Amino acid sequence: MHPLKPTLFPCAHSYNAKNTLMISFLPKQPMNLLLIVVVFVCAFLVANPILAQSLLNDEYSRLQDQKMKATDAAVEPINRRYQVALENLLRKAIQSGDLKMANLIDRDLKSLSLKKAKTAASVSAFLIDTTWVWWPSHTIKFLSGGKVKWSENSVLWEWKVLSANNRVIEGRNKHKGTTFKITFDEYFKTGSIEESDCPARATQLAVE
Repeated sequence: MHPLKPTLFPCAHSYNAKNTLMISFLPKQPMNLLLIVVVFVCAFLVANPILAQSLLNDEYSRLQDQKMKATDAAVEPINRRYQVALENLLRKAIQSGDLKMANLIDRDLKSLSLKKAKTAASVSAFLIDTTWVWWPSHTIKFLSGGKVKWSENSVLWEWKVLSANNRVIEGRNKHKGTTFKITFDEYFKTGSIEESDCPARATQLAVE
């Protein structure tokens, strides 16, 4: 049996054992906290582009709304003067017996009223009895009861207002069995036809 070697730190072995035991029982909250922070940062980095895109969309919509309101406010006095002048011209056309010109002026007056407040009923009422270019040598005429008369065939098509605010109607070409949409300009003088089996094409109000 060897004698114990003297040491300057007689309790060192005991301390190291206790210290190791204490470390093994330390709570792991710091590691959990670090994991939470990492997850939060990753989630923020993923969501940040989406949030930025949403803010850009909101700003773009706000600018469009401001432009529309400013344009309407600027155009309103011009439209009022134009309406008064048209009403005077309509009376002259009726007095002179120029029914073709009277009808043309009357449509302009209706389009001005329609621009102020559009509903499905008001859009329908305006379009009824108007004739539009379908192809360069063909026309269609909107009739009451949701019917459309094509100049080249006696078969009546169907139509209805799809969106009054966006000035869009949709219909069915019963001659070919296809569907179509027409989007009109704000004064209902020109538009764009989208037919299910043809490329988009322009249309305009035809003077009869």
